[in-house]
Amino acid sequence: MRLKLLGLFHVVRALALVFAIGHQVCFGCAAGRSGDIGPTKPGADSFVDGVVVDSPGNAVYLMNPRGGIDAIELRSGKTRWHTRLAEVPLLLKGELLLAQSHETWFGDNVLRLEVLDVANPEETADAIRVILPVDVVSLVDQRPDMEFRVQARGHRGDVLVTWSFARRDVRGVAPDANERHSNTARMGTVRLDLAGRPAEVVSPVGPANIPEEPLPEAISRKVASGEIPSAPWRVGTLLVAIDRSAGDPGRVVLKRWSADSGESLESVTLFEGGMTLRNRSADGRHILASRPAAAGSGDGGSFIWSVFALETGARVGECRGSAPGGLNLVADSTLLQLVSQGTTLVNGKWIDEPLRLRATDLATGVRLWERPVRDTAYRGPSVPDRPAR
Repeated sequence: MRLKLLGLFHVVRALALVFAIGHQVCFGCAAGRSGDIGPTKPGADSFVDGVVVDSPGNAVYLMNPRGGIDAIELRSGKTRWHTRLAEVPLLLKGELLLAQSHETWFGDNVLRLEVLDVANPEETADAIRVILPVDVVSLVDQRPDMEFRVQARGHRGDVLVTWSFARRDVRGVAPDANERHSNTARMGTVRLDLAGRPAEVVSPVGPANIPEEPLPEAISRKVASGEIPSAPWRVGTLLVAIDRSAGDPGRVVLKRWSADSGESLESVTLFEGGMTLRNRSADGRHILASRPAAAGSGDGGSFIWSVFALETGARVGECRGSAPGGLNLVADSTLLQLVSQGTTLVNGKWIDEPLRLRATDLATGVRLWERPVRDTAYRGPSVPDRPAR
């Protein structure tokens, strides 16, 4: 009787899978780069995994450490809403938030994507289940032996969702010489149409099949000849590059060209010295430089951060930072910084600090708010895959 019930369960589960994923697709793997594909909504950027910033909408969507997604106001940090219908925000298209959820009822190799209406997040606008290869496990939190990551980008009116999976041996002893390794790496991309109802998988595509936008011929020749010292990247209607070869080792110059014609535009000196160039912003539109703060010059961090706009070369503001640099994004006049998990010395005591998102007003240098973010990295001990004898 028990075997019959078990067999019936698998039949019902298979029928439910067929019924529920009529607009989904099973696809193979591909390798390669997805190229530089711009955000779907102007001003809406995927900052880091699990954080989406909507500057025009004055909103930030991020993973709650206890599960689900929080929508918070960009300037005040106040919570607009919380939902447990999904776990990882991926991309904002109009008023629709594409997010990853986690379910195992249909199998470990199913990537479930929720389409949420940000005006009514308690109701799922749509759901898409993408069937992955059988040896892939869809995860939100990483494991010591497995990592699964999902990214989404806009491309020609559609949305490209790229996933990657890695499985590796984790054990307490070295493998035997003749023992086979179980390391696995997979990658794939699927194109979605969120404009229709219901949203649907248009076609599976490999990342290598997404062409990168070519550089103007005049720029390509200068890069090949070494006249341009580093490969430029696109910022709005411009191509920009950083040049440190002006003779003065402390001088940093911003080179600029028209992205359409390749015509050279006026270069801008970002700074003459005293600072070190650190990080580009997540969207590539700003760059961060820093210098050590004078001893006893105030609270907020031991470094002074200066942020420059790469379209104009203008310095848009500065603030204090606890590290020389870090992942950042500028939304209007607000600097968003991802602060790593770690320990901080406070009044002589070491305090454990979670992974968190920090907002600072660049016009005044005043910290606006700070919120913890779900840390999906595995930080526990490595677990042997065989019991001790």
